[in-house]
Amino acid sequence: MNVDVRRRTGVAPITDKMWESQLRWFGHVVWSAEGTVANTAYHLSPPGRRPRGRPKKRWMDRMKEDMRALQLTPEDAQDRVKWKKACQTADPATARDESSASPRDTR
Repeated sequence: MNVDVRRRTGVAPITDKMWESQLRWFGHVVWSAEGTVANTAYHLSPPGRRPRGRPKKRWMDRMKEDMRALQLTPEDAQDRVKWKKACQTADPATARDESSASPRDTR
């Protein structure tokens, strides 16, 4: 039932939107300048050992899984056009909006 409603309204599942948002943020981190907080945190490797037991899933672990699913690499994020296109795959409303745009909507 939810799938049918989403298909009729053109809304993507929230999990897909979250996935898309995280990949988009990763692109911003990669594009950021060297001295920024985001880039510093991305390259940070804290000293010491991790605690025993099953390791907690880190943000970068999740990004690697998502990129593997889309067959992307961190180097692909350097190409902004390719990265933006890969990140927008979850939103069916984007395709609907582009196809139904009137000629007057040329901003």
